[in-house]
Amino acid sequence: RYIGDWSSDVCSSDLYKDSQKRADSIYKLGLISLAQKDPERAKKFFKLVVQQYPQDTSAMFAKKELEKIK
Repeated sequence: RYIGDWSSDVCSSDLYKDSQKRADSIYKLGLISLAQKDPERAKKFFKLVVQQYPQDTSAMFAKKELEKIK
């Protein structure tokens, strides 16, 4: 599979949970999913960013992407 099953493992892993780049990385996985014509997978990534990093700039962008998908 394209970005594969590893992407959900990376998102749920504690390995990078304290990284300042994690929110942006998850947001970008959402953008990649959209580019690969998988809006349902993209929604999961965008929702994850909004839920876990509500104050991050990536959350603002993720919300906008979620509005476009609906």
